[in-house]
Amino acid sequence: MKPVKFEQSNCTIGGEVPARRERGMVLTRWQGCWRERLKFLLFGKLWLIVQGERMPPTLVTSDRAFRIVNPPVVDNADEGYLAARTRFEAQRERVEARLARGGG
Repeated sequence: MKPVKFEQSNCTIGGEVPARRERGMVLTRWQGCWRERLKFLLFGKLWLIVQGERMPPTLVTSDRAFRIVNPPVVDNADEGYLAARTRFEAQRERVEARLARGGG
């Protein structure tokens, strides 16, 4: 797999991997070669390897990671920004709300 640049990226990791850092999360985008895509299509398996002693919360998805959510209205164009939020962040908010209500 190789890292793929995306419009919302705001930094690079290791000088090679385009990423978006926001609210304690790092989002990257990857593209598989034809062999990797064929293997996934046939076998449906994907390995996620994270360096470190603990497994942080992760989300591996083929869905689009960004969508526009209530873009802010600003008077000054210099203060304007695109309100994008990741699916991971939305999922995390739902889980936190369920835990706050005492659900498991």
